[in-house]
Amino acid sequence: MTTPPPSYLIDSSILIPYIRQNQGIMLRLDALANKFVSPTIVAELAYGAWRSYDPQGGMVRVTTVLTPLPVMQINQAIGFNFALLKNFLVTQW
Repeated sequence: MTTPPPSYLIDSSILIPYIRQNQGIMLRLDALANKFVSPTIVAELAYGAWRSYDPQGGMVRVTTVLTPLPVMQINQAIGFNFALLKNFLVTQW
């Protein structure tokens, strides 16, 4: 039995430097398959764009980056799993 390839929920802390064209982030993120964003990330990026010095241009950049990324719907179990994993990483690293 083969295991499915991993999926990645991409956070705004990665997408913001990507939008700003950080080459290191762009190379690493572009190399990943099965990338997703959550509705929360979409909202964070759009809010940041509207608060920027060039809201329309910011929204164009955000839309360009988000268009190929499916939006994963989240639920309570995903939220709890995220919290558990983040707590583990913070306390173990």
